[in-house]
This record gives sequence, C-alpha cells and structure tokens, in this order.
Amino acid sequence: MKIQINQINPKTLGLDYNKDLITDCLKGVNTDVLSIFPELSVSGGMLLNTSSYNDLYSNSMMVCESLIEEKRDLIFGTPIQSGEGRFNSLVMVQNGEVLALSTKKNLSQFDIGFQQGGGIELVKYNNHSLAFGFLEDLEEFAKEKIQTDVIVLCSNYLFHQSSQKELFDEMVVAARTLNAPIVFCNRYGAEGGYVYGGGSFIINRKGELCGLFSGFNQESKSFETLTLKPIVQNPSSKLQNIYDALTTAIKDYCNKNGIKKAVLGLSGGIDSALVCAIAVRALGKENVIGILMPSEYSSEHSVEDALCSAKNLEIEHYIVPIKDAFNQCSTTYNEVLPNQSFNVAEENLQSRLRMITLMWFANKFGAGVLNTTNKSEAAVGYGTIYGDTSGAISIIADVYKTEVWELSKYINNQFLEENPNSTNFPIPQNSINKAPSAELHPGQKDSDSLPDYPILDRILKEYLENCKTTEEILNDFEKESLHVEKQTIEKVIRLVKINEWKRRQCPTAIKLTKFCFIIDRKVPIS
Repeated sequence: MKIQINQINPKTLGLDYNKDLITDCLKGVNTDVLSIFPELSVSGGMLLNTSSYNDLYSNSMMVCESLIEEKRDLIFGTPIQSGEGRFNSLVMVQNGEVLALSTKKNLSQFDIGFQQGGGIELVKYNNHSLAFGFLEDLEEFAKEKIQTDVIVLCSNYLFHQSSQKELFDEMVVAARTLNAPIVFCNRYGAEGGYVYGGGSFIINRKGELCGLFSGFNQESKSFETLTLKPIVQNPSSKLQNIYDALTTAIKDYCNKNGIKKAVLGLSGGIDSALVCAIAVRALGKENVIGILMPSEYSSEHSVEDALCSAKNLEIEHYIVPIKDAFNQCSTTYNEVLPNQSFNVAEENLQSRLRMITLMWFANKFGAGVLNTTNKSEAAVGYGTIYGDTSGAISIIADVYKTEVWELSKYINNQFLEENPNSTNFPIPQNSINKAPSAELHPGQKDSDSLPDYPILDRILKEYLENCKTTEEILNDFEKESLHVEKQTIEKVIRLVKINEWKRRQCPTAIKLTKFCFIIDRKVPIS
C-alpha cells in the first residue's frame, strides 16, 4: 500500500488557506497513493467554542466537497454536523467517493461541542485491510485485537518536552500487540500558547522506526507499507526542541494574528536577551524592536549588555531613559502623600513606566509586546503586575531560570559552530555570566529575595511537578547532602500559593511542559 504522510500547519478557521495547503501537498503525487492529513486539517484546530457555530460546518463541508472532487485517495480531518450531532471526524475518500468516516470517540478537553463518535473504522482499501481513526481511540481499538494490514492515526498531538518519546514508546507496544504497521500523522505549529510538535512517523509491525519527520516543519513523505525498512534516526535534543518550539510559537502567534512586528524591553539581563534572540529567529531581525529603558538604578554594564544584544542581532533599537518620568510621577504622588520613604511602590512604578513605554512603541509600530518573565519568577510572583508581567504573549513562562541559562549557552554554541571566527554572540556572554537583578533599587540582586536559582528551581520542580510536601523535599536534599533550610522551602511554597492571583493576569504562556501555569495547573486563587 502506497501512502503519503503530510505534516502541515493548518490555520484555525482559515478554511481557504487550509484547502490550498492540502491541495499543494497533492501536486505531483500519483493517484494510487493514499494521502493522509492531520486531525481537523480542513478547519484547523483547536476549535474550542467555535464548534458551536453552524457556519463552521457548512463552510467546512464546502471545502470537503472540493477535496473530494480532486478524485484522489485521501484521509483528512474535519468537523461534521449530521442529524446525529456534531463530530470531530476523519473522512476517507477513494477516487472521488467517500469510503468511510471515523468519528472521535474518546474526546479530549479541546473537543468542546462535539458528540462522542464511533472510534476507529476498519475498511477494505485496494485489497488491503486498513484501520483509521484518532490517536485517542487507539487504546480501545487495541483491546479488540482486530487483524488489519495497517493502522492510520491522525492527530493534533501537543508538544511537551518528553512528548515524542512517550508517544513513540506507546506506539511500539501497540504495533507489536496488533501485529500491524502504524502510520502516525500529526500537525505542527502553534495556536496561542499551545504548540504542536509534528514528529509524524511510521513504524513496522515489530515496532521498528521506518520513517520520522522533523518536529517543527512542513513535510510530505511517501512510503510503501509492504516494504518498510527500519532506520536509525536520533531525535532532536531537549534544548533544540525547546528552541524550535518557542520559535514556532512566536512565529505562529504573530502571523496568525496579523502582528507584523514585535517589541520587547532589553534590560541587559539573560531573559530579555534570550527572548530577543528567539524572536529574531522567528520573525527576522527587521521585525524585532528592542527598547532600552534605563533608570537611575540601572548599572552601566546593563545598558552596555542590552546594546550588545541589539547590535549583535542587528535589530532596530531605541534608548528611552525613564528617570525623568519616574521623578515627575514621584513628585506628583508625593504631593498627595508627602514624606513617604522609598519602598515597593517606587520599585513597581519603574516597571510600570517601562511597560507604558513598550506599549507606546508597540502602538506606533502596530507591534505586539513580548513578555520576558521566566517560570521561576512567575512561580514566586517575582514581578510587577501591570509592569514586567504584562505583554501579548509570554515567551519563556514555562522555562525555569536554570533552563534559560542552559538554552542561552546552547544557542551561542550553535552560533559558534556556524561562525567559528565571530564573537558577536546572539546572547551577550556577560548577560549569561552576571548575577541577575531587577535593578529597581541600588545594588539589588535576585538572590536578596530568593534562594539561588538552582536551589529555587529544584524546590519548584519537586513541589509543582512531583507534588511533594515540604518534609519530602527537605528529605530529598538531606539524602543528597545538600544543606537547604526548611524555612527556605516553606517560603518558596508559600510564595507559589499566594501569587496565583498575579499569574492569572499574566499573558498567554507558551506551553512546553505538562505543568504550565494556568494551562495545566489549576488551583484556587485564594
């Protein structure tokens, strides 16, 4: 059986765009090839509450009819409305005729408005037995132990750092259990903070890998299921996957929302330097604008590091000191409340003035503001609400501070391999090496308020991802002969708990793990 797997990036509700995407994949492909596309490839996904509108189904049906008229052999995903209800469906077409329909039975949290369908369908296709359906329905189908020549699974499988390995391990077991090759067709791209990792593949009945797609690119590959040959192909590294996922998320967020440029504040710190480098990779240097906003508490090296970042990446940038605006605001407010000592109000005022500045530039350029808060800061509320926690989309909100350093070094090492004689690193070395600071009062360092980041991140991971108590975390440190005070662990956990209200008001976060704030972790505000 000749098949073609098409890993594409459809646009939610972009039906004409998606139709062209599908038909472009069919150009030059023989008519005896079965072309397979991801879940909801006609309408795009995730649909969420847009599945409640009748015109979604009528417009999708027009695209389906157009694809059927191509008189090709296809499996594609679309929402369908019938007298029995509304379904997330896969349509199988053979030579201009609908051969079968698979409707998703085991609905996911994103299948809002869809009824439960019938699951994986078994059909006869060119003298072969073929089962096709959704990834979520495979487990139930496997229990029936039905004999088939090949299994085709279509999906919108979300990316997280270990998603590819987990899925592949599951499919190896299924292929061996069912004694059949498995074709897995996934989409790539991003919708808001959700990233789809691509990584489509085909494995033989022994569970051996016979074809693997890259994670974040459009690809079409053809295979003969009767002559599948095992291959050795190493998956991308964790850091490369994070780099690609963040790049894809920024690119799709801007392109799909009609945002042509991105603005961000450049502080000279590692977070903004990393976000800037990724944004340039995603959007091109001509579409990224850096704003330097020093105050009287900004160190000279911070301005130099921020300028180094902007110049090395060759982006448009502006220096807008906030000292005068800060003094004017302070004078005005102190007239109302005289004789007040400098405290958190003045610290936060600086951060909010910076966000006002960024939004001014964003409005002037028709741009979106990229937030640069990392996961460690978001976890403990180390940021100013309506200040540095604001923006259109939060790029590294699911990346711990220690991972920020790791990824930054990785990006620079990649650059050095490609440009061995250059010292103009995408991320200034001093931004990586220096102690992090918000620079909102003289001599401020993050470590004044928080444990060192390796310790902080370890506590956060144990508490957030492994749901461990203070005592359990303390015991883990003691077993490793690491001296961490119980009060330190208690403080970190307390900060996580009392700052949920702040995280709820933060921008959309790009999900990279199973434990992304707001998206995955649902806890009460108070």
